[in-house]
Amino acid sequence: MILLDLFTFLGHLHPVVVHLPLGFLLLAFIFHLLAGKKKLNHLQQAVPFILLAGFIAAVLACIFGYILSLTGDYDRQLLRNHKWSGIWLSVFSGILCIAAFGKFFKMPRNIFTICFAVLIGLIAYSGHNGGSLTHGREYLTLKTLTHQKRMKPASLDEAYIFEDVIQPMLQAKCAQCHAGGKLKGEFSVESLADLLKGGKHGAAIVAGKPMESELYKRITLPASDEKFMPSDGKPALKKNEIEIIRWWIEKANAAEGQKFLSINNNDSVAAKVSAFLGLTMDEAEDEEMLLQHTNPDIPQSLDTNAVNNLRKKGWMVRWMLQKPAMLDVTRPLTGNSTIK
Repeated sequence: MILLDLFTFLGHLHPVVVHLPLGFLLLAFIFHLLAGKKKLNHLQQAVPFILLAGFIAAVLACIFGYILSLTGDYDRQLLRNHKWSGIWLSVFSGILCIAAFGKFFKMPRNIFTICFAVLIGLIAYSGHNGGSLTHGREYLTLKTLTHQKRMKPASLDEAYIFEDVIQPMLQAKCAQCHAGGKLKGEFSVESLADLLKGGKHGAAIVAGKPMESELYKRITLPASDEKFMPSDGKPALKKNEIEIIRWWIEKANAAEGQKFLSINNNDSVAAKVSAFLGLTMDEAEDEEMLLQHTNPDIPQSLDTNAVNNLRKKGWMVRWMLQKPAMLDVTRPLTGNSTIK
């Protein structure tokens, strides 16, 4: 198992190492251009060594990238484009490095500059495919500039159940592994059509039937189960979020374009949807968070009759906090001794 862990670790080095050839090769190109001026001609001496560093880093990035590609499900076309552009970048940078040293052959400066410009273009193309693999095909497109972010509804009257609640919920918790260029299990959460289509394990959503919906089954498994989602220790969906998803599948027939209040039987999740949208406080989660940071010896509630009995006996009792129960208790006849 140690060997497998090492294999995975080396793959994870790709995002770190992949930036090194970009920096080295761009620096070498800048030095080469500046060396065209007489006063900076001495910079040309550093170009071969910077190219060598860039070539070595590019080869390492290719090796680690190949290992990483074996440990996850990625868009095949993007992966193929990124892999081969990275390989050709390594080969081309190696050829330019040899030409810069001039040991075996030399290039005229203008030809060398043109080849260098082609190399920079190859870097841009490979980087674009890499960005699309990790962030989605539309990460570096004109659509990103023209896309208008959906505004959060100001009230439940304006809220659409899929567009404003379900989709943002799944994007936040599932998109890291199931969107863009990375599609574990060949499954995407980018649209309702993708959810209904599902992945290699079948339909993720079956309208009206949560227990037959693969997505719902996965998010309700014990966290220790290998099929539990999200995997790899990523933040899981909260209990209230899971209940909303179940209600959406069962009562809203897993549809889009529907306003929340237009769907019958919404009383059971209205407060949860309102809390998710930030319109109200989630009392259950707020209380749970408070309990986690409270001394376990402090009671969460107190019998008011006990407080009244203390007052009848001459004690001054002031409520400091309702949940958990914290009192300021003083008996004037015995000074200012205080019990909390």
